[in-house]
Amino acid sequence: MKLCYTPRKGPFLSTIAVLTLLAACLSGCGGGNGSGNTVSPPSNYEVTIESSGTGALGDGDYPAGARVIISAGEAPDSQQFKNWTASDRNLIFADPNRSTTAFTMPSANVTVTAHFEPKSPGTGTGSGGDGDGDSTITGGGDGDRDSTITGGNGGGDSTITGGNGGGDRDSATAKQYYAVTVSGNGTDMTGDGHYKAGDTVTVTAGTPQTGYMFKNWTTSSNGVTFADSSRAATTFVMPANAVTVTAVFEAASTTNPTYKVTVSGAKGATGGGTYTPGMIVNITAGTDSTGQQFKNWTTTSDGVTFINANSSVTSFNMPANNVTVTAVFDNAATYAVTVSGGTGATGSGRYVSGKVVSITAGTVPAGQRFKNWTTSSSGVTFANANSATTTFTMPSNAVTVTANFEAIYTVTVSSAGTGATGGGTYAVGATVSINAGTAPAGQRFKNWTTSSNGVTFANANSASTSFTMPENAVTVTAVFETIYTVTVSGGTGATGGGSYAAGATVSISAGTTPAGQVFNNWTTSSNGVTFANANNASTSFTMPSNAVTVTANFLSGFTDARDSKFYKTVTIGGKKWMAENLNYQTSSGSWCYQDDNSKCNVYGRLYDWATAMTVCPTGWHLPSRDEWGNLAKAAGGTGDYGAGGTAGKALKATSGWNNNGNGTDNYGFSALPGGYRSDNSVYAGDFGRWWTATVDDSSIFAYGRNMYYSSNTVSENINDKSLVFSVRCVAD
Repeated sequence: MKLCYTPRKGPFLSTIAVLTLLAACLSGCGGGNGSGNTVSPPSNYEVTIESSGTGALGDGDYPAGARVIISAGEAPDSQQFKNWTASDRNLIFADPNRSTTAFTMPSANVTVTAHFEPKSPGTGTGSGGDGDGDSTITGGGDGDRDSTITGGNGGGDSTITGGNGGGDRDSATAKQYYAVTVSGNGTDMTGDGHYKAGDTVTVTAGTPQTGYMFKNWTTSSNGVTFADSSRAATTFVMPANAVTVTAVFEAASTTNPTYKVTVSGAKGATGGGTYTPGMIVNITAGTDSTGQQFKNWTTTSDGVTFINANSSVTSFNMPANNVTVTAVFDNAATYAVTVSGGTGATGSGRYVSGKVVSITAGTVPAGQRFKNWTTSSSGVTFANANSATTTFTMPSNAVTVTANFEAIYTVTVSSAGTGATGGGTYAVGATVSINAGTAPAGQRFKNWTTSSNGVTFANANSASTSFTMPENAVTVTAVFETIYTVTVSGGTGATGGGSYAAGATVSISAGTTPAGQVFNNWTTSSNGVTFANANNASTSFTMPSNAVTVTANFLSGFTDARDSKFYKTVTIGGKKWMAENLNYQTSSGSWCYQDDNSKCNVYGRLYDWATAMTVCPTGWHLPSRDEWGNLAKAAGGTGDYGAGGTAGKALKATSGWNNNGNGTDNYGFSALPGGYRSDNSVYAGDFGRWWTATVDDSSIFAYGRNMYYSSNTVSENINDKSLVFSVRCVAD
């Protein structure tokens, strides 16, 4: 057993003495239950306190989740406590701005640091507590902040309150401090803390994550202006409010930081903008309106070396800082420009060095087109040598430029369509647009073909397309193919009718279903038609090489007035039957398969016999054994009550039965394997079981009809009335 010292009543203890005793209790006494018995702790983690104060407390080992009380100690001379920071950025102090505070121990070692700053003198008084198990101890004023810590980890509950002397930050006359939060994905970011308005705050973005690099600082806080938001280490003047600043990083593999280039020159100077360090920055000096000529480039920016400082058009490698470059001009000499080209070529004359000279090639000779500009003169770079109208910057020498022309070639468009276009003469490299014209009656455009060299169609399957003219004559042919008629018979607004070529995908829709009916399926007697889904009102098929008629078939039905559910109906053997299982929810006696409401939407509900006898809507009833027998016989059943034969195959739905046990649904009855329920729901997908209204001679049991995935019959058996089956209603 380890005992805690309890001070006797008498002279008050100093704050430091009280904290020393409290820390001893927290580390040596039983875990807050007051018994003093030693309790085996969980795995411990280390707390390290870094403080220039005298008598700092809280170092030691603590279990994860323990409440750790720490003190910064007595501040150095002429200083006062400022705030706490921690090596774990997720650690939360009870109050980081009080010299004595607390936090919950994380599952890791942690270092906490006490920060101090010059202080205003302060005084205070206080008195010590009696030190019993539930004590309140008030210390004297030490110029530090007020602090309140409630114990619970030692021998009892305790409250410790620090002084609030005249130098206290929280006093009415103290200057307000505001929080700075530094946010971002960098490692070891700095700048978090509390600052007075007007302080210069330094923030650093830390080390970027692998594959990323610092981009810039951002903030939505009021009153923040960064000294340079593009630098990872920067400053701002603290406003009179809390501030959050965010370091933004971007992927280093695709982006780099950018810096600004400012070009100071004559009219038309270029090259200003933002660039990534290492990029080549191309700059031009522009044209001086007073007739002066370019002399050289100068700059006072770090890291700039011109490729040729004496050329009005030059470049330099971008350094990692903003740059200003200046074009210097002096009195200009003029030099001759001679333009050789077609009729009316322009641009000849005399120009000062550095002037932008505009030239045009003139009228192109017959049977040719403009090709490009060439020159053998020094210092000439065309803005676009392939444009008949272009410019260059005048060098310090005479210049001769030549407009070159080339031959053009014939395009012939062969098409059975009316109004085909695109034939004519084109120069090599020209874009030739062609159109097949109006297709002949009973045909449609198929594609373009050609035997000419060098022709690649932008889209050979489009009646309007283009190609790039090769260096030879070209003939292109529009190919057409026969189309066939599709007729769609369906509800109001049925779509899909029209003319189609063989192989085309034909999309059809049944239109608006007639009142009191529902869509059933698509049928056709036309050759070569296979529906993508004959049971879907909107489907498609591939057009065969013949005309096609397709028919949307609808089934009659009715709406149950009790819950507005619509049910398909079908007449078989002279009786109108529901073509779906009943799905009316009763207050008792009915269930969804496996109590899953979504299963009711597929199979309808399952009912015990007593509920089944009364659940059919007005005008309908639960069919008798005889009525089920007549249904089975009408569908191909044989023997007593149609229990033999192939009625099951004819009545089962075409999908939904396990192991390919689907039926042919010849009559639209669409029987589904909804399973049944005894102690729980079983055999959905395998069995469909339906109640009849007929009981056996004992009246204890009732007859039911069954269909099974592996059988083609509609069998019957006698069942306990407590079992839960599907219900099909028959009209009265």
